[in-house]
Amino acid sequence: QGEVSVVLGYKGLLYLELEASGEAWGRGPGVPVHSATNAVVDSPAWRLIHALATLTDREGQRLVVDGLEPLFDGRKDIGAEEGALLEQLHHRFMGRDPNTVIPGLSAGAPVKVFKRGLSGRHLLDEYLYAPSVNISGLRSGYIGPGSKSFLLPHQAVATLDIRLITDMDAQEVLRRLR
Repeated sequence: QGEVSVVLGYKGLLYLELEASGEAWGRGPGVPVHSATNAVVDSPAWRLIHALATLTDREGQRLVVDGLEPLFDGRKDIGAEEGALLEQLHHRFMGRDPNTVIPGLSAGAPVKVFKRGLSGRHLLDEYLYAPSVNISGLRSGYIGPGSKSFLLPHQAVATLDIRLITDMDAQEVLRRLR
């Protein structure tokens, strides 16, 4: 579109890998077993899924981990200078498709509805100033093409990225999450 982009910074990033293992848990299998045994053998995959589900509300909108809410409910206080720049940014992008404005989105494969119905000024503010928790990967059992023998996996792994805003200490977030 003939415009030059300048990136002045991103949110902080705390990257985590969570693993549920039957062997480490002391329950469930130490190696993959036949899925018919699930009637009597605990599943590390289900344990991880339930653990992940405790991080947010049912819609995946808000973090609900005890002790972390104050860190995630707060907003970065912006000064007058940053406020003026933000106002210019709002004015510049007013009426434009967010899929063409927000890095990582694409007009070719647009997001049609944003979280909590956000749009316009509120959408841009949340993108710039709100922390977030994202599940960027889930792996367990056979994940190749086609089907594999029925199995109950002995482990499950999730990768998370937590986007931190100014004044959020990554070590403190990790301590409270643990």
